[in-house]
Amino acid sequence: MPPGKEYMAEGTTCSWVDWIKTWSDITGVPASYRQITPDEMIELTPDRDCGIEVAYMFSYSTDPGYDGGRALLTAADIRKANWYRLPDDELERVGKPPRLVRRVKQG
Repeated sequence: MPPGKEYMAEGTTCSWVDWIKTWSDITGVPASYRQITPDEMIELTPDRDCGIEVAYMFSYSTDPGYDGGRALLTAADIRKANWYRLPDDELERVGKPPRLVRRVKQG
């Protein structure tokens, strides 16, 4: 890979809709994603400060983007260069957090 470039650590780049569907398929826990406004997030979160923080986090991940608006090298760039083979199924491979799954299923 070229020197002087910045890399984004990632396994799978996908939409929130794809991420939650994959998680739901893996865990067997029904889930869906519905995008809401930052104001709705703040209003619906029991802890207002937490709602503000989460709303800012999701807003930032959209604009300028998770990459901070910079042109970063990603897993796709590494695959294209044949420099290192990253698994294509990274999300599925690591998407099975046993403790979280047990917690969600137990309610």
